[in-house]
Amino acid sequence: MPNPEPGRDAPETAYISHVGNCRTCRRESGRCPQAARLWRFYQEWRDGYRARPEDTG
Repeated sequence: MPNPEPGRDAPETAYISHVGNCRTCRRESGRCPQAARLWRFYQEWRDGYRARPEDTG
């Protein structure tokens, strides 16, 4: 069973640390393809995490 706290390897953590360390993200938000990919991955992970079958019911 996954830990509900976002860990070091969680997509959320990856996105936040990328944005904090990426010159492109700091200078021109929304122009970095890596950030866009990480954000999409985070959205999918979060939606999938929320909609786990064992949590419903």
